[in-house]
Amino acid sequence: MTKPTRLEKFSAPILLFIHGLPRFVFPIFTAAILLIGLFAANQIVGGIFLLLVGTIIGWLVTLSWKLLPVGARLIRLALVVMIFGYAIGRITGQLA
Repeated sequence: MTKPTRLEKFSAPILLFIHGLPRFVFPIFTAAILLIGLFAANQIVGGIFLLLVGTIIGWLVTLSWKLLPVGARLIRLALVVMIFGYAIGRITGQLA
């Protein structure tokens, strides 16, 4: 068994808190932030919410990285890159 990383140690209490919530709360929370980011009238606010979604998904991908096969890693990495790319596009005004 490998020694836990600093990220894993930092994430443990947060994951335990999320695990203690009803199962539907975290996905609905994340989806709500995503929808706010996509449909916010203000581009800056929308971009910030999308950056938050990208950070959440990136954090979860990082924690599960060792367990994922290569194909799944690439798909998740592409998802995170697309979310951050769209968020930066919203913030800079290049995307509506």
